[in-house]
Amino acid sequence: MMQASRCNPCAPVRARWAVVAALTLCLVVIGGCQKGPVPTYPVTGEVVFAEGVPLPGGNIEFAPRAGQVKASARGVIEEDGTFRLSTFSEGDGAVAGEHAVLIIPARQRGERPGVSKTELAGKYQDFATSGLTAVVKPEGPNEFRFVVEPARK
Repeated sequence: MMQASRCNPCAPVRARWAVVAALTLCLVVIGGCQKGPVPTYPVTGEVVFAEGVPLPGGNIEFAPRAGQVKASARGVIEEDGTFRLSTFSEGDGAVAGEHAVLIIPARQRGERPGVSKTELAGKYQDFATSGLTAVVKPEGPNEFRFVVEPARK
């Protein structure tokens, strides 16, 4: 009498899935250690009026002017006028190169979008009209001071 073979026809499929799962896990772990698809460099700074008075809150954005990477960096302008940029993760900075810069003042409670009581000239809210630029360098330091004009009354 012959005994039935104990060979499991699913064993090769399970082995393949185990290899695929292990390779996927390795790629996720290795990929997770990188900050983003391209290097970024820490960027900090401040936004002030000509008298040295800080812009009390808002947002700032750096947009690369040229190159293959079109990843903008953004930051929150704190009450003291300081900011720190992030592109792919919190505080990682911006990609290297020349950037156009725009600034959007903080809205106060009850203000409608596009209408701000903060007296910042409207030209700073558009890359095309802000006149602000910054060059982020890999060797740093990348600390910028933007002196802005108040809105005309």
